[in-house]
Amino acid sequence: MVRLSPSCWLKTSVEFHPDRPSQLGVVVTNSGWSDWSTMDFPLGVDEVSLRVRREGSDYLVEATLPASAAAATTGVQAGGAADGVDGWTQLRMAHLIEDTAPSGLAAGGGTCAVAAGLYCASPLGPGFEATFHHLTALRGRIEGPRED
Repeated sequence: MVRLSPSCWLKTSVEFHPDRPSQLGVVVTNSGWSDWSTMDFPLGVDEVSLRVRREGSDYLVEATLPASAAAATTGVQAGGAADGVDGWTQLRMAHLIEDTAPSGLAAGGGTCAVAAGLYCASPLGPGFEATFHHLTALRGRIEGPRED
């Protein structure tokens, strides 16, 4: 999850469905209004890696499956695949409106603080368990177009 404020954030998800294909999801919220995009991935795949890259003031959400997964049936690349960016498949590109400039400055010239981390939720109540195997967070952003 990437969060600038309670009304401006982005989250990625893996939504498990035991009797149909599970889904990779991305929710983007700007000014308190959210939209949601999804992509199916097959039954039996129980591992996926997600990443969020910040390019300028845009955010790219990407996914990759382990090389052992049948990636050809999902549209999501398996790790080490030649297509995509380093074996990653783009799920979504979004702009968070409170992240106003590629330089990292907020409106009025202040800094634009961005929080990032993990979350899990169960829509059906208590009893849900999730395991996260790895998290890397790097400070900064990939340079966007220059504002000349």
